[in-house]
Parts: sequence; structure tokens; C-alpha cells
Amino acid sequence: MSEADFITQFHGVVDELDKVGRADNETMWLLGSLAARLVREAKADNWTDLKLRIGPKSLEELVTTLDSQAATYQQDGKTKQAYVARLLGISLVAGRVSEPRLRQRDQLLNNFIDTAAIVFIENHNAANARP
Repeated sequence: MSEADFITQFHGVVDELDKVGRADNETMWLLGSLAARLVREAKADNWTDLKLRIGPKSLEELVTTLDSQAATYQQDGKTKQAYVARLLGISLVAGRVSEPRLRQRDQLLNNFIDTAAIVFIENHNAANARP
């Protein structure tokens, strides 16, 4: 995929998040859940930190895994899970692209993903703390 095609795809996925995803509690829960798991496995502070720390080989492996998961979810009719896996994969790659508008939107997306992960963790921990 060319950089221009990637930039177009990135903006399309982020636009979809703005229009539909934010208002969908299940999508937000799935996003927070997967982002929190990846952050925990990477021993990172948050999604933004994970993106700053990940090396090229690990980045490639993780993006390939997320793309594969997205394809499997799509095939199984799990469109929200597929969207979330695709969104996180695209977010990882976006950190390596220098186009100014993409960089700006990527920063906002990082903050959004960080927040989704925090909300998931706090709710998950609260649910587990109940007697």
C-alpha cells in the first residue's frame, strides 16, 4: 500500500470513529479492552507510550497480527471487533507517517485510545472489586 493510500485509509477509519464509533458503547468497550491488553502486554504506560517504544520488527509483527485478526473477525461477521483491530493497526502505522494533517489527527486518536483504555481498566477493576 502506498503512503497516499494509507493516508486516505487512515482518515476514513478516523472519520468512521467520529461519526459512528464514539456513540457505540460496545465498540468503545472493545477498543478500550484491546488497547489495554496490548499496553499491558508491552509493559507500556498507555497507548501513546506503546507507539513511541515499539521497534520496527515488533511493530510489523503486531500490525500483521491485528490485520489478520480483523480479517478473521470480518469473515465471522464480527464487524465491531474487526473495526477495532483495524483501527489499532492503522494507529500504530500512523505514528511513522510524517504528513502534517495525519500527525495531528493521530495525536487526537492516541488520546482517544488512551481514554478508552483507561475507562475499560477502571470499569473492569471496579467490577472485579465488588463483593
